[in-house]
Amino acid sequence: MEDKQIQTSEGKRSFIQLIKFGLVGVSNTLVDFVVYTLLVLIFGIENGDTFLIGLFTFIAYGCGVLNSFILNTRWTFKKEYKKTGAEAVKFVAVNLISWGLSFFLVWLFSNHVFADSIITNKVCELLGMEGAEQIQKMGSILSKILSVPIVIIVNFLGNKLFVFNKK
Repeated sequence: MEDKQIQTSEGKRSFIQLIKFGLVGVSNTLVDFVVYTLLVLIFGIENGDTFLIGLFTFIAYGCGVLNSFILNTRWTFKKEYKKTGAEAVKFVAVNLISWGLSFFLVWLFSNHVFADSIITNKVCELLGMEGAEQIQKMGSILSKILSVPIVIIVNFLGNKLFVFNKK
């Protein structure tokens, strides 16, 4: 009976952590998205520009990671956070993998999903954005939006199972 109660309380705690992680994720996503969008709008981006996609996703994701580290270590995974060097290395490793996935997905979607697509053109039309440069910017921004849910899932699993795992 006691094992069942432990499993139930662990399940509830994990569910609450998932909710907290989701809320932190929303703030991280907002930071990441706003920084990425500002970089794209200020400096521009061309379809297929791997360097700028990599640079912009790295800077934006890095800002989101800083936000994530502060909130997750002090709120979401507070009990599991041990403040060890190994934990910090694992956190960086998980987030480098997540950034790599973000970079790849933004590049993929920019070049193969939103590159001069009907969706991109319609969004630009709705926002009053005209010209090839504006369409490319919007394609990159839409690519970032589409990549976010995938990266969030991978990042949660990495943090839960690898970084903040009590075992």
